[in-house]
Amino acid sequence: MKKKTFIFNPARFFNFLRLFFVSSIVVSLGFMGYTVSPGWSSSRSSSSLSSSSSVGSNFNWSKKYVNGKMSPQYWQSITMSSDDTKLAACVYGGYIYTSTDGGITWTEQTSAGYRRWISIAMSSDGTKLAACVYSGYIYTSMDGGITWTEQTSAGIGNWSSIKMSSDGNKIGAVIYGDQGVWIGTR
Repeated sequence: MKKKTFIFNPARFFNFLRLFFVSSIVVSLGFMGYTVSPGWSSSRSSSSLSSSSSVGSNFNWSKKYVNGKMSPQYWQSITMSSDDTKLAACVYGGYIYTSTDGGITWTEQTSAGYRRWISIAMSSDGTKLAACVYSGYIYTSMDGGITWTEQTSAGIGNWSSIKMSSDGNKIGAVIYGDQGVWIGTR
């Protein structure tokens, strides 16, 4: 029987220890309601997502069910208007969902299609949206997510992230790997 050789790699070993112990401590403290990093905490008894305007404040977290579909779907990205009332979230291998009441109720936007949505962005007023598909196109909406336009000029790509200017007139997106940064203006 051939002997297996083990080569000790100190960098990998200490990185593992760091990740294991830090993750364990953060998870433990988070579930007990203690602050896990500056400005963030976890609370199991909270009933709504809320934020405070003061710097370094803690957030109260709650899991939101989107039409009863929160758990089994692969939620990828979420975005919010500047007044906190309009939200949009996307599912990898699913649909885009929008809310106009701060996340209390959600609408499945089937007009955008069932796709491998990877990232979504919103203008500050919540009327303009942009979303990208892994191994697909970028899509835009000018009516809060009701109708969508496929942006074919940037081509098909393994899009990984998208952002939008506050007025919705400029979009930045990146393709996974060495395909670069793309900027779209209207």
